[in-house]
Amino acid sequence: MSPSSPALSYNPETRILRLTPGDTSLERARLCTPLHIYQGIQVIYLIESSADSLGLPLPAQARVSHSYPERLGGGPVVRTLEVRRHPVTGVKVSGEAVDFVGCDLLLSEDLRVTLGLPTDLGEFDDPSRFDHGWVTIELLAAPGP
Repeated sequence: MSPSSPALSYNPETRILRLTPGDTSLERARLCTPLHIYQGIQVIYLIESSADSLGLPLPAQARVSHSYPERLGGGPVVRTLEVRRHPVTGVKVSGEAVDFVGCDLLLSEDLRVTLGLPTDLGEFDDPSRFDHGWVTIELLAAPGP
């Protein structure tokens, strides 16, 4: 299946955020990997500008599911995770600046494995960054202190 439509949408009534297979030409619905220091953290990060434009109340606990009907035979993978905001820029351990311009969701490699998402995202414009099936994030509540 090839990416066909851009889609990062949020319905405030149902509190559901959806990332559907995206569009390489519009550079929407792209999965990215955060910096190495985030490895092992089971948290989904949403770029701040996207959270702001969608009016998302973050951080929040969420029921996250990933479904790729063409590739998965047993239904969606579902986990309860925290969703946090992430600035579009960051700093590597070396002190070098890095940015996530063009990214929608940041997920560590091991979290992608947990959710059954692609583990090799290739180059930044590789179609696999968009051809990832459907990711649904149902916000449950703000996390406790």
